Amino acid sequence: MSSKQFIPLTPPIGIPGSSYSIQIGVIDGVYHVKIKRGDTVVDIVKIYALDINEITAIVYSSMKLPMFNMFSIMRAVGRALNALEENIEKRPYSEPIPVEKSSMETPREVRTDIQNLPQTQEVSQEFKTMEKPKTFEKMVEIARKKPAEEYPVKKTIERISIDEKWTRAVATIDLILSIIGNFLKERYGENVVKDFWDYLSNVVSNLWKKAELHSFEEKIVNIVHWLESQGISFSEINMEANSFEGKVKDCLFKKRADALKNINISLPYNFPCGICWLQLSKICDALDLTLKLDKIDNECTFVISEKGEKKGLVL
Repeated sequence: MSSKQFIPLTPPIGIPGSSYSIQIGVIDGVYHVKIKRGDTVVDIVKIYALDINEITAIVYSSMKLPMFNMFSIMRAVGRALNALEENIEKRPYSEPIPVEKSSMETPREVRTDIQNLPQTQEVSQEFKTMEKPKTFEKMVEIARKKPAEEYPVKKTIERISIDEKWTRAVATIDLILSIIGNFLKERYGENVVKDFWDYLSNVVSNLWKKAELHSFEEKIVNIVHWLESQGISFSEINMEANSFEGKVKDCLFKKRADALKNINISLPYNFPCGICWLQLSKICDALDLTLKLDKIDNECTFVISEKGEKKGLVL
């Protein structure tokens, strides 16, 4: 283990938007930058030039934050360079910190493939005579003075909840079906609209027939899930061995359709209730089930039983 010490020449400078900080100092007369995360030393890296771009790249490569804002790092590096420049006599900022106390065995060197870079030996003399890159002053000024809100920030889109997605999906289904119905009515007349709903219901019922559902319970569970995916949510359910009764008091499918009417979108007559009942009756027939429906005001009661059962209400 090396006995070299890192002598800090600047205070710790926090990197905005992270738990990281940086500090510029020397080890044996050579500039280094120390990167910390909280109280943990992440890295101590040799600096070949007091260049804001080079130091920013070194710090970024040591941070474990992919896609982190480089301008936040550059801003912190600019402040550190400012503090170093103000420390004319290069006095240690605090007591020397032995490298052995960090989590590394030795400081890491970078850019070993680049030749003829100035090597720092005596800090005070080297800093006074070093030729700074042409863009140095401008980059430091930007990093020190530019407000954080002016830096490009990675934008994020707030994700909507599952319930909100469900509500919007039901509204989209309503809108698409109403547009199809209106188009067919205007282009071909009412009879073609009726033929379309019959065709749609037959296609859906044939898909259910191919699902190969055997037990009564299996059929009911799938029907309930299918109805609720379309916004027909049951407030009460009574399930027996060969019969099912479910009440719907707050139908999202109908509420979304009413919302469309409120913005002057024309909907087919008895939409969506008529379409719902037509499809469900054909599905039950395909599954050898008996369906009875009762509607009072805005409350619907669905009664489904095995064929031969006499339970339920008649619409």
